[in-house]
This record gives sequence, structure tokens and C-alpha cells, in this order.
Amino acid sequence: MKKSYLSIFLLLFFVSVHAQLRIGIQAGAHSASVQQNMATVSNKALVGFSAGVDTRIELGKRFSLHPGLNYVVKGYQYKEAKNDIGETYKTDGEQKINYLEMPIVVAYNVPLKKYTLSIGAGPALATALSGYYKETNVLLGQSFTIKEDLEFGMYNNTQLKGIDWGAQLQLAITLPKGFFAKLYYTHGLNNLGNGAETTIQQQNGQVIRQPRDEYFNRNMGVMIGYFFGK
Repeated sequence: MKKSYLSIFLLLFFVSVHAQLRIGIQAGAHSASVQQNMATVSNKALVGFSAGVDTRIELGKRFSLHPGLNYVVKGYQYKEAKNDIGETYKTDGEQKINYLEMPIVVAYNVPLKKYTLSIGAGPALATALSGYYKETNVLLGQSFTIKEDLEFGMYNNTQLKGIDWGAQLQLAITLPKGFFAKLYYTHGLNNLGNGAETTIQQQNGQVIRQPRDEYFNRNMGVMIGYFFGK
């Protein structure tokens, strides 16, 4: 999958060799969170890091295409409290996943006196490189910490899907000398949870349906960078 990203990025580059093209580097921070359907879990955003390259391909006076390739840290912090064997069980933890992400944004540009304001949107495709979860548990008055690497695939309910896709919105400002800053939001649309819907039949005959696991990435952040060339 990583080779496919690189192939798409290079294809966009070579297709645009006759167009007005600028290549830039960028880095920034973002607030990463997830949308889940676990009633006992309280989610909290964590601060992630991202860095990579952006390209600007002019499509006319007002429009431009921006294929990018970024290293992005996603995930969330969580708290969980439930009752097992009559005792309170509490968990504080975090989960981080390192992605290689490729947004392809079409932007509408408004030239102003000293800078250009751009508003854009487009798809974003990401593949998981690695990840882990770390949590501190309190049970029966005793505290213990565990840290394990995440597994990605579609083989069992403990894994997450390794491919994420969604939509990205951008608001950017580009200065005359090539410096730029952008505010962006990436809305994951692929459910990364592997759990299927299950049913539990109680002794009284009542059937309880448990919905499939839901796990959607949400990212909002800022990046600054520099475009080379003119």
C-alpha cells in the first residue's frame, strides 16, 4: 500500500511537469481524537505531530491542486470505568497510530495585496505504519501499567483496519516569498473497527443486540511550510 501511495504521488508529479508546479515542505501539530460507540469509555483528544511535503499545481487563475504526502500521528486518550466482581475497575490510557497519509485537495484561491487566501477540500487516504496503546489500570486497589503494540488487519475483533480514508478541509494563507500556513480538518469515513454485530439471548428469551464496534479518526490541526521555486 505504501508503494501505491508513492506511485500515485509520482504520477501526479509527472503529469503536471508542464503545468506551473511548486513543491513545499510542511510540519505542524494537531488535535487527534476518535468517534466510538463504547458507552463505558470516555474519549479525550491528544496532541499529535505531522510532517511531509505539499505540492501546488496551478489549474488556472483561481484554482490549484494540492497532492501531499505526510507522516501523521493519530489516536486518542481514554478513561474507562466499569464494575467487575463487585469492585470498581478504572483505566487511564492512550492509543497512538502512525500513518502515512495522502490528501489530494482542490483549492479556490483569492489573491489579496500581500498574500493569497485559499479554501480547499478533497479526499485523504492513509495507511497505518505502526501503533500502540498504553494504559494504567486500578483493580482491587492495585495499580499496574501495560503497553502493547497494535495489530492491523481484518482477522479478529482485537485488530483495527490498516487503511483509513476520509475527507479533508483546508484554509491556507500563502505569502509572496513562499511561506504558507494552513488550518485543516480531516474527517475519517472508514470504520476501522473489525467487530461484527452480535446478539445475546438471555435465559428469559430476550434478545439483546450489540452493535458492531465503531472507530472513526478525527483530526484538526495547523501546519506551516515553505514552497520552493516561483
